[in-house]
Amino acid sequence: MTTETMKRGHTPGPWSFDGHGINCSDEYHTRICKVHGKTILNAEFEANSLLIAAAPDLLAALRDARIALTFYREDMLRAAAPGTRDYPFGIDAENNARAAIAKAQGGAA
Repeated sequence: MTTETMKRGHTPGPWSFDGHGINCSDEYHTRICKVHGKTILNAEFEANSLLIAAAPDLLAALRDARIALTFYREDMLRAAAPGTRDYPFGIDAENNARAAIAKAQGGAA
């Protein structure tokens, strides 16, 4: 297990789909998982496999987006009328992002 794997909790990306499984892009192209499905690749099977392969990139992008959204909400709250205690725009999206990140890391969603 590499230091990066221990820090992230998963095999670092990027990952790719080779028609049979999901592989990481290390020097050995280590197999993350074997994808079982129909003998002939159909569109749904391939789409599911590509989504799984994109997981590390999606998680990283969601983390960045959640941080940006938090800063945006905090800035809007500072700019809000005096006495305003909350700026609700984006709070649902921010909470959904937090839940999805927690779920991806094995925490409660």
